[in-house]
Amino acid sequence: MARSLMFLVLPILLHHGVWVTQAGQEINVPCPDRAKYREAARTGEAFRLPRGCIIQDPVVAYNPEQWLTAMARTDALEAHDQVVSEHYDECSKELLDCTKDIASAADECVGLVESASSAIRCPTPRPCPAWGDRAIGAVTAGALCVGLSLTR
Repeated sequence: MARSLMFLVLPILLHHGVWVTQAGQEINVPCPDRAKYREAARTGEAFRLPRGCIIQDPVVAYNPEQWLTAMARTDALEAHDQVVSEHYDECSKELLDCTKDIASAADECVGLVESASSAIRCPTPRPCPAWGDRAIGAVTAGALCVGLSLTR
C-alpha cells in the first residue's frame, strides 16, 4: 500500500513518472519536458508518457491499440482516396472527350439544319406556293365544319 502511494505522490513532487519494463519491473523516470510535448503535438508522432506524469500542453493521446487501429484506418483511407482520385481523373477526361464529341455533333447538326432550310426556302421573293396549300386546307376544314353543323 505504501509503495502504491509512493508511486502516486512521488511523480507529482519530483516530476517523475513510472515505467513498467517488459520484465514487469517498475522504474522511476523523469517526465518529458515541455519541448517534447510540443514537438509530438506538432509532428503528430506517437508519444509515450510515463504513468504519473502530467500532460502540460493539450495533445491527443492514444493507447497503443487505438493508435495502431487509427493508423491502419488512416492508411486504408489514404489508399481509398488514391483510388477515388484516379477514378475521378479518368472520369474527368472521359467527360471532356464526350463534351468535345457533343460540341462537334451540335456543329454538324447546325450545318445540316442550315442546308435543309436553304433547300426549302423559296428561290424568289414572291409568295411561296405553300400559301395556296394552306388556303385549300382552310376552305376544306370550313366546309367540313359547316357540313357537320348541318347534319346535327
